[in-house]
Amino acid sequence: MISKTHNLIVLMPPKTASNSIRTTLEEQSVVFLKDTQKLPQVHLRLSEIINRYYINNLDDYKIIQIVRDPYSRFVSSFFFQKKIIPNNYNVIFKDYSLEEFSTHLLKSKKTNNFVESFYGDTSFVNQQINNGISWGGTRFYDTQTSWNDLGGKINHFKLEEFSNNINKIKELIDLPISNLSHVNSQNLNLNYFSLITPKVKNIIIELFEEDFNSFGYEK
Repeated sequence: MISKTHNLIVLMPPKTASNSIRTTLEEQSVVFLKDTQKLPQVHLRLSEIINRYYINNLDDYKIIQIVRDPYSRFVSSFFFQKKIIPNNYNVIFKDYSLEEFSTHLLKSKKTNNFVESFYGDTSFVNQQINNGISWGGTRFYDTQTSWNDLGGKINHFKLEEFSNNINKIKELIDLPISNLSHVNSQNLNLNYFSLITPKVKNIIIELFEEDFNSFGYEK
């Protein structure tokens, strides 16, 4: 997301409170641009934002990104991935458990065509992307560090510590934010960490080692 009036860019990897931070800022009258391309507007990487909105002066912008513990982000992605795909689409992982899903994902990530290997039936993904709705879940499994694909100066804030960091964000963007609006599209009352078996844990570490190392999350 980008606001040229506030000189603000927000990097929004999926499942990192994207809707919450967007709503919070819009409540403070921040207006984010929308382009006319028939492509998804959400979860754009830094280079995609720069190219879409013709930004030549990146140094004039403050860039923020909320990051999340890779374990909870992954389990949240697992549940949301299954939720968004209608029953009439026969994706490979439709009835997989978390461990089966994780194993299949890791194998698919190592192929030359992740989307085809992972989904099997790619019609849902194609329909979502071609209609500018979303990326169909394909970006759930990219590292959070990959959103800064231009090596820009990013101000990171951990979602788990956001209540303690609210003043730092307020000072950075100079807006009277009192708290983060809570927008939860799943409403799951689950302890995500209790679902992670040793095998799933190792897979998450392998897939998201950059995030563990870059943001200081414990493996």
